[in-house]
Amino acid sequence: MHRLTRRRFARALALSTSVALLGHVGIAHAAEVELEASLSAASTRVGEPVRLTLAVSVRGARAPADLPWPKALIGDFEVSGIETVGGWSGDLFGGPAARVSTRKVSALITPKTAGKFELGFSLEVDGETFESNVPVLEVVAADEPLPETPGGRQPTEAQGPVFLWATVDKEQVFVGEQVSYALDVYERRSFLGIHLRKPPSFTDFFTEELPEGEPVIKRVGTTDYRVRPGLRRALFPQRAGTLEIGAAELSVGGRQRILSPALTVEVLPLPAQGRPAGFSANNVGRYTITAEVDRTELAANEPVTLRVTIGGEGNVKFVDPGPWPDLEGIRRYDPKVETRLRKGQVLGGERRYEFLLIPERGGELTIPSHELAFFDPEAEAYQVVRTEPIVLTVEGGEAVQPEPEADREAGSEELSPLVLGDALPRHAPRDRWLTPTRWLYGMLAVPGLAALGLSGAALWRRFGADERAQAAARRRQRQRQLIETAERAVDGGEGFHGTLSKLLHEIAVERAGAEGVGLPRPELLRLLGQHGVPPADVDRLRDLLDRCDAARFGAQGDTREDRQILLDEVLDLVRTSRLAKEAP
Repeated sequence: MHRLTRRRFARALALSTSVALLGHVGIAHAAEVELEASLSAASTRVGEPVRLTLAVSVRGARAPADLPWPKALIGDFEVSGIETVGGWSGDLFGGPAARVSTRKVSALITPKTAGKFELGFSLEVDGETFESNVPVLEVVAADEPLPETPGGRQPTEAQGPVFLWATVDKEQVFVGEQVSYALDVYERRSFLGIHLRKPPSFTDFFTEELPEGEPVIKRVGTTDYRVRPGLRRALFPQRAGTLEIGAAELSVGGRQRILSPALTVEVLPLPAQGRPAGFSANNVGRYTITAEVDRTELAANEPVTLRVTIGGEGNVKFVDPGPWPDLEGIRRYDPKVETRLRKGQVLGGERRYEFLLIPERGGELTIPSHELAFFDPEAEAYQVVRTEPIVLTVEGGEAVQPEPEADREAGSEELSPLVLGDALPRHAPRDRWLTPTRWLYGMLAVPGLAALGLSGAALWRRFGADERAQAAARRRQRQRQLIETAERAVDGGEGFHGTLSKLLHEIAVERAGAEGVGLPRPELLRLLGQHGVPPADVDRLRDLLDRCDAARFGAQGDTREDRQILLDEVLDLVRTSRLAKEAP
């Protein structure tokens, strides 16, 4: 006889749950598509190439093998050095809809003529057209100086072999207006053991990651530096006043520490003049709003889907649509909300609200117009956009007709009409459902059901997974996902070293416990030694992290063989060392 253990019970329960769920999961899912175009530089000269990268991610379907080039390239640019990479990512156990197919194409584009070129692109997937962000490349004549970089004030004097530089594109904004923050590493030559010891602080800002871009060569004074992007953030100030962005700290070789400049941003309150009643400070940017239904002719009590889409530039995640209008004769359910971000130099995208509506009577029913108020920081004025009213033609049901008022004589009293006894509706009484026999069986079944429920609860408490086991399972799944992502990136190299660094750091923090959360790397490694991790394992971890940082921030390249060797060493550390084992 086999003994029922916690593991056997959990496996049996998971198997039965999976079989039950498979019966309800459909195989068709609507694809979710995100497009992004990025440039390695915002300006260049005629004859000097820049790198253009086009990326698409499709959730629930395969990304197209070929991506269309922006129309602006035709005739005005030479395209060379095309590189393509693609693959799958996402939750291994989440089903087809949870997997994301990606495709990225990059090329060197060399301008032939001067001008400003919009390099966005569009793609059709499943009959629906999607648009990317639109980066703008400014091209000047070959003998003209390049325009000032819009990313903010740039360094004018060399500051040693390596230094950090932080900028913002605006020093004065309104509450809720985007500030673009950039942190770059300037280095004359490649350095080993470079890592960001302390990230900048963004107190009183809501933050969103932006594309980092590619390394470039910049001349500072009379010295050429290789500039590697560190951080790119879209910042949205949450209050008025002088807000500070704290300095970041870079560690070089574990001995030298370098600080970036601390920055300040003057944040103005939203003006009171012209502010609409009930205005939300989250609605800062430039937006449009549309409404549509899947059909306008239907029968009473049949469902219809209403989709309201708010799109534009700004902090789309937190845009406030305001109170939805009342719908006369229509029952409305809470919406399904979906956000699609578009990340370029300016954050934007769409926020969609899908309502299920059920008409409760026949006739023509109107979905009224809905207003959205926002503050345009460029125009420094409030704007209001509206949807168009939608008329539904509903057949069946009873249309409500206005009752005509009867003429009454002055001074007369309105009396209720007489109802004769013969006109009253008569219904034969139905047999009662609750008979004495059914009542008796029901009363006898109550103790048995109660005992069954208590027994099931006791078995779950005895053999079911506790919170600690569930948390450990989530951590193991997260680590498997990082390992799979690194294995897929061995060939191309994109994101490979960052993924390995994240995997090692998460394992170290898990082994150190709650004390290790938020610690700088030297203190975290010291804490691991105090928690019983052998010094040899700590040294291996330190060496692997330094090699990942050197590949990420250093100027030298690596080969596929180098990446495979590094991956094998990381997996060996994860699977065989005391580091990955739970603390006693």
